[in-house]
Amino acid sequence: MSRLHEELYTSLNDAKVEIQARWHNTALKKEIEGYLGNVPDPFRSDPRAVLDRTIATPDIEFFHFKEMAKQVGLKPLVIEYVKDKFCTKNPDKLRLAKMVFFYKRNRKMEAIVKNHTILDCAHDDGKECTSIQTLWNENFVDFHHRIFDASNSTGVKIFDASSWFKSNGKSAKQYYRHFLALFICNGILFENFLMDEREGRFTTEVVIPAFKKVKEYFGVKPLIVPVIPENEINDKYWWCYPEWVEQEVERCLSHTTKKP
Repeated sequence: MSRLHEELYTSLNDAKVEIQARWHNTALKKEIEGYLGNVPDPFRSDPRAVLDRTIATPDIEFFHFKEMAKQVGLKPLVIEYVKDKFCTKNPDKLRLAKMVFFYKRNRKMEAIVKNHTILDCAHDDGKECTSIQTLWNENFVDFHHRIFDASNSTGVKIFDASSWFKSNGKSAKQYYRHFLALFICNGILFENFLMDEREGRFTTEVVIPAFKKVKEYFGVKPLIVPVIPENEINDKYWWCYPEWVEQEVERCLSHTTKKP
């Protein structure tokens, strides 16, 4: 287990116990309210299990998160930032446009996948996600919400935190400490922060400094549980969608003459 892993994360079992103790700590909750000023509505009535993504979408990672939320006994919440800009250099955002579908594993147990591109990525790079149209002229966000609603997502709440994020700063460096403060006693964040070439800068320049500030201020660390096992974070399987989603994407693509 890496040093980063030990520093940032809490085990599932420990987080399950800790969130209940902190949620019933009245003094700590008042500290959070004073620190944030505005605790988002979904976090006020009870603690939440949280997956933070640009757009809620029913990939395999989501279904795994939903099961983990069940294990800790918390209602699942997907936080979105749909007014963020689409960026082809961001792997999570790019996978929303170049959707991945699982077929099988090879002899090395590597996932064999197929991609379907649903946007003109070069044309849409840098645009706000809410303003983008798919190749078949359906709103990009609406499409992902449509397949999310058609999936087994009963009991899962979606919260568009775009306004809340922007009210706490123009960039992630500014708002991320407020975001992580939500996981002191109002919820558990299910996330993997990576140190690879594409995401390492965000982890070192945004996540770790914000994490340290919040931990120092409250005396306890934000509750973060890896949503994907550390030894599987590069397995493409977690990024894939169910077969029925591929069928729907192929149906939609058959109605357009645009090229991805």
